[in-house]
Amino acid sequence: MLVVSPAPSTVHQLAVTRLTVLLSSACPDDFLVLAGPGTNLSRFQHGVPDVAVLRWASFQEPFPEDPPVLAVEVASPRTQVYDRNRKKDVYEKFGVKSYWIIEPDAQRTSLTVFELRRRRYAEVTRVAGEQRYQAAQPFPVGVVPASPVAMPAVP
Repeated sequence: MLVVSPAPSTVHQLAVTRLTVLLSSACPDDFLVLAGPGTNLSRFQHGVPDVAVLRWASFQEPFPEDPPVLAVEVASPRTQVYDRNRKKDVYEKFGVKSYWIIEPDAQRTSLTVFELRRRRYAEVTRVAGEQRYQAAQPFPVGVVPASPVAMPAVP
């Protein structure tokens, strides 16, 4: 089955870009942060997380076959159910250690964090708006959900 989404919105792209920059600024040398890397999840399945943290060793292949250590999806109203269910199940089975879902919202953007525990995802936290999440995995970084989609005040 081929699942194709329409082009992402500008808010989605803003969140992806800002998360990529934020994660890259905290990323240690043995990891790499990429926006939209194609990943071979199995012989028959290819996935493209919005943002992923990979080990440099995985970067040697045109499409990595090792699980990212972090996959981030920026949900939209049309992908929200898919990101929370099917995509989460696929990443869990593939062995992606951390999975984040950012849900942009004009009122209160949220971040939900899942981590593998005994090969199953456990929800570690859910924060929203100006609340800060201090990630330990895959490396220390602070994330405020409102920041990736915050718009500057226009005079």
